[in-house]
Amino acid sequence: MVDIYTVKDECSFEIYPEIKEKVILDALIGECITYELPEETIDVLIESWNSRFWVVNGYDGATIIKNKKHPSISNFFHDYFYRCGFATGYKNGKIADTIYKRMLKLTGYKSYKSNIRYAGIRIFGSALRIQHRIKGNKNTPSRAMIDLYNALT
Repeated sequence: MVDIYTVKDECSFEIYPEIKEKVILDALIGECITYELPEETIDVLIESWNSRFWVVNGYDGATIIKNKKHPSISNFFHDYFYRCGFATGYKNGKIADTIYKRMLKLTGYKSYKSNIRYAGIRIFGSALRIQHRIKGNKNTPSRAMIDLYNALT
């Protein structure tokens, strides 16, 4: 399965300065398997991983609050959607945030905790969406993102 992913033998994540890419990818794939996430999750993982968005745009997990675990596929996808401009519009931002909320629940977060995080990102995410629009970082959500959203809702 790892053959379809672009993996460099380096530590390219600032948040994990001493962990090689393969270890992080294995953890994300492991989360998909452990929690039996919908098959559409793999398509988004392939797309987001192979984009290597974190090299240029960064990745910091949960921006304001601490993650329960590292790495987290929910946070990885959410950073990918936002940092690559797939969440700049209100509707697209809501799609990205809904995926985040549903993925949190599927990966072991209690309902009230995922609802609180969702509310926070809907409120404070507006500033991020505006910031990306001003910078011209606007992209149409990918088919994989839409398919995952449809599978989760």
